[in-house]
Amino acid sequence: MINFYCIHKEDDEPSKAPLNDAVASGKQFGINVIPYAGVYSNIDIIIANEGLIVNPSGAHKITRRGKGVLGCFLSHYNLWKKCVKLNIPIGVLEYDAVIIKPLPENILAQFNDYLNLDYTRHTHLGLSSKGHEYTAQIELEKNNPIKISQLQENYKTKSTKHHFKYINNNHIKGAFGYIIKPSGAKKLIEATKKYGILPADVQPNLLYCNMNYTTPSIVMLNPKGISNRFGGSHTNTGHLSS
Repeated sequence: MINFYCIHKEDDEPSKAPLNDAVASGKQFGINVIPYAGVYSNIDIIIANEGLIVNPSGAHKITRRGKGVLGCFLSHYNLWKKCVKLNIPIGVLEYDAVIIKPLPENILAQFNDYLNLDYTRHTHLGLSSKGHEYTAQIELEKNNPIKISQLQENYKTKSTKHHFKYINNNHIKGAFGYIIKPSGAKKLIEATKKYGILPADVQPNLLYCNMNYTTPSIVMLNPKGISNRFGGSHTNTGHLSS
């Protein structure tokens, strides 16, 4: 059994409904989703205490989106340390992600370090001509809230067979749903100490660890949280910006 830790901002009203959805979506498939309080304050102090620096190549994104990007990264970083300490694979979700399919029984045998659970969405948004269509669908869904059961039904595919593939671009396109093994967590921690902080969706670089993804997707963004992710009001106050 793989435990999933869902990063969220405590006492933040807009994130409560998506967080509850994340927990409920896992329960439907017998997956334990544990709320995990993210880093949203004392960010500079934490970075200094960890002996870290910000990688200059990521500074523009941090300047544009605010320190929420740093808080988001540190939240993931803390979970990588937890993975190493527990010495077992863990799942990581951001609060606005939901699980839409069960985990294949052999999932841990299909990757070495890091498994992205929603590469299809990244293809739509960043790497294909379907980006506008997908963004329009997201806009429609966030303005017309639907139940998670409906969401899962909407994105159901006829195929029940999962395909595990190696990611051949230089970094992933989002970090809102993945499974990481201690080997991968150690590599990312070491890379952070050596090269500095980058946004959470850039740090897991192919130069640092082996990355795979699965199709069809196992997680996706929850429309209830999409408005925050696409220019919402939480960006500068600690919103998960990956």
